[in-house]
Amino acid sequence: MARRFIAFEIEAEVLHLAVSTLAEKGPQLVELRTIEFDPEAGPLETLRALREELQPGLADAVELLLPASQAYVRSLNYPFKSQRKLATVVSPDFAYRLPEASEHLVTDYIRYPGQEESSQVIVAAIPAAHIAEELGKFQAAELSLTGIGLLPWSLASGHEEREEPQLWAWWRHQELGLALFDGQRIAASTVRAHPEEEPSQQAEWLLHQAETLERRDGWQGLPMRLFGGTAEVRRALELAGRKILTISLESPGSADQSRVAQLALEGVRSRRKQRHNFLRGEFSPTGGWQSLRKPLRKTVALAAGFILIAAGAMWSGYQRQLHETAQLEAQAEQMLRQSFPEIRTLRDPGPQLESQLQQLRKQAGSTAQDALSPLRLLRAMSQALPDGVEVNLQEWALSSGEIRMEGRVDSFEAVDRLAESFNRIPGVSQAVVAESKLGSDDQVVFRMRLVLGGSS
Repeated sequence: MARRFIAFEIEAEVLHLAVSTLAEKGPQLVELRTIEFDPEAGPLETLRALREELQPGLADAVELLLPASQAYVRSLNYPFKSQRKLATVVSPDFAYRLPEASEHLVTDYIRYPGQEESSQVIVAAIPAAHIAEELGKFQAAELSLTGIGLLPWSLASGHEEREEPQLWAWWRHQELGLALFDGQRIAASTVRAHPEEEPSQQAEWLLHQAETLERRDGWQGLPMRLFGGTAEVRRALELAGRKILTISLESPGSADQSRVAQLALEGVRSRRKQRHNFLRGEFSPTGGWQSLRKPLRKTVALAAGFILIAAGAMWSGYQRQLHETAQLEAQAEQMLRQSFPEIRTLRDPGPQLESQLQQLRKQAGSTAQDALSPLRLLRAMSQALPDGVEVNLQEWALSSGEIRMEGRVDSFEAVDRLAESFNRIPGVSQAVVAESKLGSDDQVVFRMRLVLGGSS
Protein backbone atom coordinates (compact mmCIF):
# COMPACT_ATOMS: atom_id res chain seq x y z
CA MET A 1 0.00 0.00 0.00
CA ALA A 2 1.28 3.49 -0.91
CA ARG A 3 2.26 5.86 1.86
CA ARG A 4 -0.72 7.94 3.03
CA PHE A 5 -0.99 11.29 4.78
CA ILE A 6 -4.00 11.41 7.12
CA ALA A 7 -5.01 14.88 8.33
CA PHE A 8 -7.48 15.65 11.15
CA GLU A 9 -9.07 18.87 12.38
CA ILE A 10 -11.48 18.83 15.33
CA GLU A 11 -13.95 21.64 16.00
CA ALA A 12 -16.71 21.98 18.59
CA GLU A 13 -19.14 19.53 16.98
CA VAL A 14 -17.45 18.26 13.82
CA LEU A 15 -14.33 16.41 12.75
CA HIS A 16 -12.75 17.07 9.36
CA LEU A 17 -10.73 14.27 7.73
CA ALA A 18 -8.57 14.20 4.60
CA VAL A 19 -6.42 11.35 3.27
CA SER A 20 -3.91 11.81 0.46
CA THR A 21 -1.35 9.71 -1.35
CA LEU A 22 1.31 10.34 -3.96
CA ALA A 23 0.04 9.25 -7.38
CA GLU A 24 1.88 9.24 -10.71
CA LYS A 25 0.80 12.81 -11.45
CA GLY A 26 1.51 14.09 -7.94
CA PRO A 27 -0.40 14.43 -4.64
CA GLN A 28 -3.98 13.16 -4.79
CA LEU A 29 -6.86 13.24 -2.30
CA VAL A 30 -8.40 9.81 -1.79
CA GLU A 31 -10.68 10.57 1.17
CA LEU A 32 -12.37 13.76 2.35
CA ARG A 33 -15.31 14.16 4.71
CA THR A 34 -16.77 15.96 7.71
CA ILE A 35 -18.28 13.93 10.56
CA GLU A 36 -20.56 15.36 13.24
CA PHE A 37 -20.35 14.16 16.86
CA ASP A 38 -22.08 14.87 20.16
CA PRO A 39 -20.18 17.80 21.75
CA GLU A 40 -20.89 16.45 25.24
CA ALA A 41 -19.53 12.98 24.43
CA GLY A 42 -16.65 14.31 22.36
CA PRO A 43 -15.01 12.76 19.27
CA LEU A 44 -13.70 9.57 20.93
CA GLU A 45 -16.11 7.11 19.29
CA THR A 46 -15.67 8.83 15.94
CA LEU A 47 -11.89 8.49 16.20
CA ARG A 48 -12.18 4.83 17.17
CA ALA A 49 -14.37 4.11 14.16
CA LEU A 50 -11.93 5.91 11.86
CA ARG A 51 -9.02 3.94 13.29
CA GLU A 52 -10.78 0.67 12.46
CA GLU A 53 -11.69 1.93 9.01
CA LEU A 54 -8.39 3.55 8.00
CA GLN A 55 -6.01 1.20 9.86
CA PRO A 56 -2.97 3.51 9.61
CA GLY A 57 0.25 1.64 8.86
CA LEU A 58 3.81 2.31 9.96
CA ALA A 59 4.54 4.17 6.73
CA ASP A 60 1.54 6.51 7.07
CA ALA A 61 1.69 9.99 8.57
CA VAL A 62 -1.16 11.07 10.87
CA GLU A 63 -1.33 14.77 11.81
CA LEU A 64 -3.72 16.98 13.76
CA LEU A 65 -4.24 20.62 12.77
CA LEU A 66 -4.66 23.07 15.67
CA PRO A 67 -6.17 26.60 15.56
CA ALA A 68 -3.81 29.56 15.45
CA SER A 69 -5.56 31.36 18.33
CA GLN A 70 -4.25 28.82 20.84
CA ALA A 71 -0.59 29.64 20.16
CA TYR A 72 1.88 32.41 20.84
CA VAL A 73 3.69 33.12 17.57
CA ARG A 74 6.56 35.45 16.73
CA SER A 75 8.76 36.00 13.68
CA LEU A 76 12.39 36.46 14.74
CA ASN A 77 15.43 37.33 12.63
CA TYR A 78 19.04 36.36 13.32
CA PRO A 79 22.27 37.38 11.52
CA PHE A 80 23.44 33.79 10.96
CA LYS A 81 22.30 30.54 9.35
CA SER A 82 23.86 27.97 11.67
CA GLN A 83 21.28 25.46 12.90
CA ARG A 84 23.42 24.85 15.95
CA LYS A 85 23.37 28.51 16.93
CA LEU A 86 19.64 28.77 16.31
CA ALA A 87 18.96 25.77 18.54
CA THR A 88 20.87 27.58 21.29
CA VAL A 89 19.37 31.06 21.09
CA VAL A 90 15.79 30.75 19.77
CA SER A 91 14.10 29.23 22.83
CA PRO A 92 15.51 31.62 25.47
CA ASP A 93 15.04 34.62 23.16
CA PHE A 94 11.40 33.68 22.56
CA ALA A 95 10.78 32.86 26.23
CA TYR A 96 11.85 36.39 27.16
CA ARG A 97 9.06 37.80 24.94
CA LEU A 98 6.25 35.56 26.26
CA PRO A 99 3.49 36.79 28.60
CA GLU A 100 3.68 33.62 30.72
CA ALA A 101 6.27 31.16 31.99
CA SER A 102 7.73 29.09 29.17
CA GLU A 103 8.02 25.91 31.26
CA HIS A 104 4.26 25.39 30.83
CA LEU A 105 4.49 25.68 27.04
CA VAL A 106 5.55 23.41 24.19
CA THR A 107 7.72 25.38 21.77
CA ASP A 108 8.77 24.64 18.20
CA TYR A 109 10.13 26.73 15.35
CA ILE A 110 10.65 26.57 11.62
CA ARG A 111 13.49 28.31 9.83
CA TYR A 112 13.26 30.21 6.56
CA PRO A 113 16.49 31.19 4.77
CA GLY A 114 17.00 34.95 5.00
CA GLN A 115 19.12 37.30 2.95
CA GLU A 116 22.85 36.54 2.76
CA GLU A 117 23.97 35.04 6.10
CA SER A 118 20.71 35.50 8.01
CA SER A 119 17.70 33.44 9.10
CA GLN A 120 14.03 34.12 9.68
CA VAL A 121 12.47 31.93 12.36
CA ILE A 122 8.75 31.42 12.97
CA VAL A 123 8.60 30.26 16.57
CA ALA A 124 5.35 29.17 18.21
CA ALA A 125 4.34 27.94 21.66
CA ILE A 126 1.17 26.16 22.79
CA PRO A 127 0.17 25.43 26.40
CA ALA A 128 1.27 21.91 27.33
CA ALA A 129 -2.11 21.27 28.94
CA HIS A 130 -3.85 21.80 25.60
CA ILE A 131 -1.42 19.50 23.78
CA ALA A 132 -2.04 16.84 26.44
CA GLU A 133 -5.82 17.23 26.07
CA GLU A 134 -5.79 16.88 22.27
CA LEU A 135 -3.26 14.05 22.30
CA GLY A 136 -5.30 12.23 24.94
CA LYS A 137 -8.29 12.00 22.59
CA PHE A 138 -6.23 10.10 20.03
CA GLN A 139 -4.48 7.95 22.63
CA ALA A 140 -7.85 6.91 24.06
CA ALA A 141 -8.88 5.87 20.54
CA GLU A 142 -5.56 4.01 20.10
CA LEU A 143 -4.81 6.20 17.10
CA SER A 144 -1.15 7.24 17.02
CA LEU A 145 -0.33 10.77 15.88
CA THR A 146 2.95 11.48 14.11
CA GLY A 147 2.53 15.25 14.21
CA ILE A 148 0.55 18.17 15.62
CA GLY A 149 0.60 21.26 13.41
CA LEU A 150 -0.67 24.82 13.52
CA LEU A 151 -2.79 27.04 11.30
CA PRO A 152 -1.85 28.59 8.92
CA TRP A 153 1.80 27.44 8.65
CA SER A 154 0.97 23.76 8.24
CA LEU A 155 -0.90 24.63 5.04
CA ALA A 156 2.32 25.85 3.38
CA SER A 157 5.25 23.53 4.06
CA GLY A 158 7.66 25.30 1.75
CA HIS A 159 7.42 25.19 -2.03
CA GLU A 160 10.42 24.68 -4.28
CA GLU A 161 8.61 26.43 -7.16
CA ARG A 162 7.13 29.87 -6.54
CA GLU A 163 3.35 30.11 -6.84
CA GLU A 164 1.04 33.10 -7.18
CA PRO A 165 1.16 35.38 -4.09
CA GLN A 166 -2.22 35.46 -2.38
CA LEU A 167 -4.08 36.01 0.87
CA TRP A 168 -5.48 33.06 2.80
CA ALA A 169 -8.54 33.54 5.01
CA TRP A 170 -9.79 30.79 7.28
CA TRP A 171 -12.76 30.24 9.59
CA ARG A 172 -13.20 27.69 12.30
CA HIS A 173 -14.96 27.52 15.67
CA GLN A 174 -14.39 30.87 17.43
CA GLU A 175 -11.55 31.86 15.12
CA LEU A 176 -11.09 34.01 12.03
CA GLY A 177 -7.65 34.43 10.50
CA LEU A 178 -5.83 35.92 7.54
CA ALA A 179 -2.35 35.11 6.22
CA LEU A 180 -0.19 36.45 3.39
CA PHE A 181 1.29 33.62 1.32
CA ASP A 182 4.12 35.10 -0.77
CA GLY A 183 4.23 32.19 -3.21
CA GLN A 184 6.53 29.95 -1.18
CA ARG A 185 5.75 30.46 2.50
CA ILE A 186 3.59 32.32 5.01
CA ALA A 187 5.07 35.82 5.22
CA ALA A 188 2.67 37.24 7.85
CA SER A 189 -0.61 36.44 9.57
CA THR A 190 -3.19 37.80 11.97
CA VAL A 191 -5.91 36.08 14.02
CA ARG A 192 -9.15 37.22 15.60
CA ALA A 193 -10.60 35.06 18.36
CA HIS A 194 -14.39 34.91 18.87
CA PRO A 195 -15.21 36.80 15.63
CA GLU A 196 -18.49 38.63 15.12
CA GLU A 197 -21.24 36.50 13.63
CA GLU A 198 -22.34 39.08 11.04
CA PRO A 199 -20.80 38.31 7.62
CA SER A 200 -20.48 42.02 6.86
CA GLN A 201 -18.36 42.57 9.98
CA GLN A 202 -16.16 39.59 9.15
CA ALA A 203 -15.65 40.86 5.59
CA GLU A 204 -14.85 44.36 6.87
CA TRP A 205 -12.21 42.97 9.25
CA LEU A 206 -10.66 40.84 6.50
CA LEU A 207 -10.46 43.78 4.08
CA HIS A 208 -8.81 45.99 6.69
CA GLN A 209 -6.28 43.30 7.68
CA ALA A 210 -5.57 42.50 4.02
CA GLU A 211 -4.49 46.08 3.38
CA THR A 212 -2.33 46.05 6.51
CA LEU A 213 -0.53 42.82 5.57
CA GLU A 214 -0.04 43.97 1.97
CA ARG A 215 1.45 47.32 3.00
CA ARG A 216 3.91 45.54 5.27
CA ASP A 217 5.56 43.69 2.35
CA GLY A 218 4.79 46.05 -0.53
CA TRP A 219 1.85 44.19 -2.08
CA GLN A 220 -1.47 45.55 -3.28
CA GLY A 221 -4.77 43.96 -4.30
CA LEU A 222 -3.71 40.33 -3.86
CA PRO A 223 -6.35 37.66 -4.61
CA MET A 224 -7.86 35.86 -1.65
CA ARG A 225 -8.43 32.16 -1.05
CA LEU A 226 -11.12 31.19 1.45
CA PHE A 227 -10.65 28.19 3.78
CA GLY A 228 -14.19 28.29 5.15
CA GLY A 229 -16.67 31.15 5.47
CA THR A 230 -20.11 31.76 4.03
CA ALA A 231 -21.43 32.83 0.66
CA GLU A 232 -22.39 36.21 2.18
CA VAL A 233 -18.78 36.90 3.19
CA ARG A 234 -17.57 35.90 -0.25
CA ARG A 235 -20.01 38.29 -1.95
CA ALA A 236 -19.03 41.13 0.37
CA LEU A 237 -15.35 40.63 -0.44
CA GLU A 238 -16.03 40.50 -4.17
CA LEU A 239 -18.15 43.66 -4.01
CA ALA A 240 -15.20 45.38 -2.31
CA GLY A 241 -13.01 44.49 -5.29
CA ARG A 242 -11.21 41.43 -3.99
CA LYS A 243 -10.67 38.57 -6.42
CA ILE A 244 -11.62 35.25 -4.81
CA LEU A 245 -9.60 32.27 -6.00
CA THR A 246 -11.61 29.24 -7.04
CA ILE A 247 -10.94 25.96 -5.26
CA SER A 248 -8.99 23.68 -7.60
CA LEU A 249 -10.26 20.29 -8.76
CA GLU A 250 -7.78 18.59 -6.43
CA SER A 251 -9.36 20.38 -3.46
CA PRO A 252 -12.77 19.80 -1.89
CA GLY A 253 -16.05 21.38 -2.83
CA SER A 254 -16.60 22.51 0.78
CA ALA A 255 -14.39 25.35 1.98
CA ASP A 256 -14.72 24.10 5.57
CA GLN A 257 -12.96 20.91 4.51
CA SER A 258 -10.29 22.70 2.49
CA ARG A 259 -7.95 23.20 5.47
CA VAL A 260 -7.36 19.48 6.08
CA ALA A 261 -7.35 18.89 2.33
CA GLN A 262 -4.57 21.45 1.91
CA LEU A 263 -2.63 19.92 4.82
CA ALA A 264 -2.96 16.42 3.38
CA LEU A 265 -1.78 17.51 -0.07
CA GLU A 266 1.12 19.51 1.38
CA GLY A 267 2.08 16.72 3.77
CA VAL A 268 2.38 14.00 1.14
CA ARG A 269 4.10 16.32 -1.35
CA SER A 270 7.51 16.15 0.30
CA ARG A 271 9.24 14.74 3.38
CA ARG A 272 11.37 17.88 3.54
CA LYS A 273 8.71 19.67 5.48
CA GLN A 274 8.74 23.13 7.04
CA ARG A 275 5.90 22.65 9.50
CA HIS A 276 5.69 22.96 13.24
CA ASN A 277 5.33 19.71 15.15
CA PHE A 278 4.39 20.03 18.81
CA LEU A 279 4.91 16.34 19.58
CA ARG A 280 8.08 17.25 21.41
CA GLY A 281 9.63 16.66 24.81
CA GLU A 282 7.25 14.74 27.05
CA PHE A 283 4.85 14.40 24.11
CA SER A 284 7.35 12.80 21.72
CA PRO A 285 5.95 9.63 20.10
CA THR A 286 6.75 6.52 22.14
CA GLY A 287 4.35 3.99 20.65
CA GLY A 288 4.62 1.74 17.62
CA TRP A 289 8.02 0.62 16.52
CA GLN A 290 9.83 3.04 18.83
CA SER A 291 8.71 1.10 21.89
CA LEU A 292 10.09 -2.12 20.38
CA ARG A 293 13.49 -0.95 19.26
CA LYS A 294 16.64 -1.86 21.18
CA PRO A 295 19.11 1.02 21.04
CA LEU A 296 22.46 -0.06 19.67
CA ARG A 297 23.86 3.48 19.25
CA LYS A 298 27.54 3.79 18.37
CA THR A 299 28.46 0.19 19.18
CA VAL A 300 26.30 -1.32 16.45
CA ALA A 301 29.07 -1.27 13.85
CA LEU A 302 31.54 -3.09 16.12
CA ALA A 303 28.92 -5.59 17.28
CA ALA A 304 27.80 -6.33 13.74
CA GLY A 305 31.39 -6.77 12.60
CA PHE A 306 32.17 -9.20 15.40
CA ILE A 307 29.07 -11.28 14.71
CA LEU A 308 29.77 -11.37 10.99
CA ILE A 309 33.33 -12.56 11.52
CA ALA A 310 32.90 -14.88 14.50
CA ALA A 311 29.60 -16.55 13.66
CA GLY A 312 28.16 -15.47 10.35
CA ALA A 313 31.06 -16.41 8.11
CA MET A 314 31.69 -19.73 9.84
CA TRP A 315 28.06 -20.76 10.00
CA SER A 316 27.32 -19.86 6.38
CA GLY A 317 30.53 -21.63 5.41
CA TYR A 318 29.41 -24.69 7.32
CA GLN A 319 26.01 -24.68 5.60
CA ARG A 320 27.70 -24.65 2.24
CA GLN A 321 29.98 -27.49 3.26
CA LEU A 322 26.98 -29.70 4.12
CA HIS A 323 25.86 -29.54 0.50
CA GLU A 324 29.26 -30.20 -1.05
CA THR A 325 30.17 -33.55 -2.46
CA ALA A 326 32.60 -35.99 -0.97
CA GLN A 327 35.33 -34.49 -3.18
CA LEU A 328 35.37 -31.40 -0.90
CA GLU A 329 36.10 -33.35 2.28
CA ALA A 330 39.74 -32.40 1.98
CA GLN A 331 38.83 -28.72 1.94
CA ALA A 332 36.60 -29.21 5.00
CA GLU A 333 39.49 -30.85 6.82
CA GLN A 334 41.79 -27.98 5.90
CA MET A 335 39.21 -25.43 7.11
CA LEU A 336 38.81 -27.30 10.39
CA ARG A 337 42.57 -27.36 11.02
CA GLN A 338 42.94 -23.66 10.27
CA SER A 339 39.94 -22.54 12.30
CA PHE A 340 40.44 -24.85 15.30
CA PRO A 341 44.16 -25.65 15.58
CA GLU A 342 43.62 -27.02 19.09
CA ILE A 343 41.95 -30.15 17.59
CA ARG A 344 44.70 -32.70 17.02
CA THR A 345 42.66 -35.81 16.16
CA LEU A 346 40.49 -35.65 13.03
CA ARG A 347 38.00 -38.45 12.56
CA ASP A 348 35.14 -36.95 10.51
CA PRO A 349 35.65 -33.25 9.60
CA GLY A 350 31.93 -32.52 8.97
CA PRO A 351 30.48 -33.53 12.37
CA GLN A 352 33.53 -32.15 14.19
CA LEU A 353 33.09 -28.76 12.52
CA GLU A 354 29.39 -28.78 13.44
CA SER A 355 30.22 -29.53 17.06
CA GLN A 356 32.64 -26.61 17.25
CA LEU A 357 30.12 -24.21 15.71
CA GLN A 358 27.40 -25.29 18.14
CA GLN A 359 29.72 -24.41 21.00
CA LEU A 360 30.30 -20.98 19.44
CA ARG A 361 26.56 -20.40 19.17
CA LYS A 362 26.00 -21.30 22.81
CA GLN A 363 28.76 -18.91 23.86
CA ALA A 364 27.19 -16.13 21.79
CA GLY A 365 23.85 -16.77 23.55
CA SER A 366 21.75 -17.31 20.43
CA THR A 367 20.60 -20.08 18.15
CA ALA A 368 21.47 -20.35 14.50
CA GLN A 369 17.90 -19.65 13.51
CA ASP A 370 17.80 -16.43 15.55
CA ALA A 371 21.15 -15.23 14.28
CA LEU A 372 20.79 -16.02 10.62
CA SER A 373 18.18 -13.45 9.62
CA PRO A 374 19.74 -10.38 11.32
CA LEU A 375 23.19 -11.33 10.06
CA ARG A 376 22.05 -11.69 6.49
CA LEU A 377 20.18 -8.39 6.66
CA LEU A 378 23.09 -6.52 8.23
CA ARG A 379 25.48 -7.85 5.64
CA ALA A 380 23.06 -7.05 2.80
CA MET A 381 22.54 -3.49 4.06
CA SER A 382 26.29 -2.98 4.36
CA GLN A 383 26.86 -4.22 0.81
CA ALA A 384 23.99 -2.07 -0.50
CA LEU A 385 25.42 1.25 0.74
CA PRO A 386 25.74 3.58 -2.28
CA ASP A 387 29.19 4.79 -3.28
CA GLY A 388 30.11 8.08 -1.67
CA VAL A 389 27.43 7.91 1.04
CA GLU A 390 28.73 7.90 4.61
CA VAL A 391 26.17 6.91 7.23
CA ASN A 392 26.47 7.65 10.93
CA LEU A 393 24.10 4.95 12.20
CA GLN A 394 22.68 5.81 15.61
CA GLU A 395 19.90 3.26 16.09
CA TRP A 396 19.01 -0.06 14.48
CA ALA A 397 16.30 -2.47 15.55
CA LEU A 398 14.62 -5.57 14.14
CA SER A 399 11.06 -6.39 15.19
CA SER A 400 8.47 -8.66 13.64
CA GLY A 401 8.48 -7.91 9.96
CA GLU A 402 10.25 -4.56 10.26
CA ILE A 403 13.70 -3.02 10.53
CA ARG A 404 13.85 0.42 12.17
CA MET A 405 16.93 2.57 11.81
CA GLU A 406 17.97 6.12 12.55
CA GLY A 407 21.11 7.91 11.43
CA ARG A 408 22.78 10.93 9.92
CA VAL A 409 24.04 11.62 6.41
CA ASP A 410 25.37 14.64 4.56
CA SER A 411 22.32 15.49 2.41
CA PHE A 412 18.68 14.76 1.64
CA GLU A 413 19.85 13.21 -1.64
CA ALA A 414 21.87 10.66 0.34
CA VAL A 415 18.69 9.67 2.24
CA ASP A 416 16.85 9.07 -1.03
CA ARG A 417 19.80 7.05 -2.41
CA LEU A 418 19.84 4.90 0.74
CA ALA A 419 16.11 4.20 0.40
CA GLU A 420 16.52 3.25 -3.26
CA SER A 421 19.44 0.92 -2.50
CA PHE A 422 17.77 -0.75 0.49
CA ASN A 423 14.59 -1.20 -1.55
CA ARG A 424 16.55 -3.56 -3.84
CA ILE A 425 17.75 -5.83 -1.02
CA PRO A 426 16.30 -9.36 -1.33
CA GLY A 427 13.76 -9.88 1.42
CA VAL A 428 12.86 -6.16 1.68
CA SER A 429 9.46 -5.37 0.18
CA GLN A 430 9.57 -1.63 0.85
CA ALA A 431 12.05 0.94 2.16
CA VAL A 432 10.19 3.89 3.69
CA VAL A 433 11.76 7.14 4.88
CA ALA A 434 9.62 8.03 7.89
CA GLU A 435 11.33 11.38 8.44
CA SER A 436 14.28 13.42 7.25
CA LYS A 437 15.24 16.83 8.55
CA LEU A 438 18.26 19.08 8.90
CA GLY A 439 19.92 18.60 12.27
CA SER A 440 21.68 21.15 14.44
CA ASP A 441 25.08 20.09 13.04
CA ASP A 442 23.94 20.77 9.42
CA GLN A 443 23.71 17.04 8.78
CA VAL A 444 20.46 15.38 7.72
CA VAL A 445 18.86 13.25 10.44
CA PHE A 446 16.66 10.47 9.09
CA ARG A 447 14.44 7.64 10.29
CA MET A 448 13.86 4.75 7.91
CA ARG A 449 11.73 1.59 8.01
CA LEU A 450 12.45 -1.51 5.97
CA VAL A 451 9.33 -3.63 5.56
CA LEU A 452 10.33 -7.28 5.25
CA GLY A 453 8.54 -9.93 3.26
CA GLY A 454 9.85 -9.61 -0.28
CA SER A 455 11.39 -12.42 -2.25
CA SER A 456 14.73 -13.52 -0.83
